[in-house]
Amino acid sequence: MQSKQGRPSKVGSGGGGEGGEAQGKFLSKVSWNNINDSKKEGGLGVKGLMIWNRACMALHMWDICSLKESLWVEWIVTYKLKGKSFWGLKMKSSDSWSWRKLINNSKDVANQ
Repeated sequence: MQSKQGRPSKVGSGGGGEGGEAQGKFLSKVSWNNINDSKKEGGLGVKGLMIWNRACMALHMWDICSLKESLWVEWIVTYKLKGKSFWGLKMKSSDSWSWRKLINNSKDVANQ
């Protein structure tokens, strides 16, 4: 049901049947289970943030291991790796949150 303003209208007095129909609730146009599906498949095409984040972390790892020419990679090699392999690094309590997450994700990537 649509209201005159084009927004979903409230469901009237109902007993809470299928599809989330409950009194005073708005009907959703897309199920939360299908939100990551493409628009062609009936979803909204929203990227899964967990997967997207792991892919970005893997890209950082690739840049470090391939010694990409960037100031960030040069800094990491000079001050963090200090001649060691990225894959053998251990976390320190003094490491930044983002560096600890990168090292933690490297263990997941290495195990796959």
